[in-house]
Amino acid sequence: MVQRAFIKGALVLKAFVKKKLGLKFQITYSQYIKLSRSLP
Repeated sequence: MVQRAFIKGALVLKAFVKKKLGLKFQITYSQYIKLSRSLP
């Protein structure tokens, strides 16, 4: 029972981190595109 809760918590944490990193990457990627467009 405890192990199952731990695994679920780990999966939630993993998804949360993935979401955070994905969001961060998207933001930096869009900034990169804006930067490359503003350059001649």
